[in-house]
Amino acid sequence: MRVVIEGTGGVSGWPEPGCRCASCLGQVMDGSIRKQSTIVVDGVVRLGAGGGGAGDAAAGAGGAVAGDAGDQELPGGYLVRRLADARDPGRAGGWEVTTADGRRLLYPAGPGAMPQPAEGAGPYDIAFLDLLGEPAQLGLLRARGLITADTITLAAFADHRVPSEPELWRRCGFWRAQVPRDGDTVTTGRSDEKGLKDLAGTARRLDRIVLSDDPVAADATCAWLMGLVPERVQHIAEASKFLGNMSPDRIDQLAAQLFSPATPFQTVQEFEHLRAQADPRSAAPR
Repeated sequence: MRVVIEGTGGVSGWPEPGCRCASCLGQVMDGSIRKQSTIVVDGVVRLGAGGGGAGDAAAGAGGAVAGDAGDQELPGGYLVRRLADARDPGRAGGWEVTTADGRRLLYPAGPGAMPQPAEGAGPYDIAFLDLLGEPAQLGLLRARGLITADTITLAAFADHRVPSEPELWRRCGFWRAQVPRDGDTVTTGRSDEKGLKDLAGTARRLDRIVLSDDPVAADATCAWLMGLVPERVQHIAEASKFLGNMSPDRIDQLAAQLFSPATPFQTVQEFEHLRAQADPRSAAPR
């Protein structure tokens, strides 16, 4: 499953046109613009909020509306199912999309929506949620086994309900949810066990345990151990702006010196740019 994220903001985007609240003005000053939340699944299914937050779902460039038609089968074996809202069954809660090979995606109908999957539903490979509206839904879906450790969980409909971008990242870091940007692409890979079939690699043993009270420092240290540059790893670089430190001169290695592996870790072509061109030990903390 390949999901193109066309927009990540609220129904009117973030900042909202004409809104003078501190959140929207801050977005304008920072030059951070998020368009209305919309995604396209495999170039076939488009999901996003409609007028008044009711939502719509369309198939392909033809724009065949599937939002109010219950379950719909679309070309290529895609099944789009409309879900009720968990708090108001008479209101649209969102959609789930199932592909011909069984990949599953969850998407909310709009800000404040809380999609309610049917009893007996299977886990999702990708789940978008309006966590600013109701973060507790994430815990409920995890408790039902619908969102698992293999699920890619992302925030949708980011808007002025949160004071700023750093606060959005802080909250989603606490919830263990990703914060996508407009234009991002999310893909899935799944095996019978751990969801890594398309990213299969060879296990490496380094005989190291990394412990830290700073999650960013811990991730940066692991990146150095793998011969990668932490500044080039998006989630580490973003988190270092508000959640912790990745600067070598601010991380004390108390138990042992940090050395990169003698044999570099293998990376897929898309991640080659993360590698250190020179010996990462020259920049890593001691």
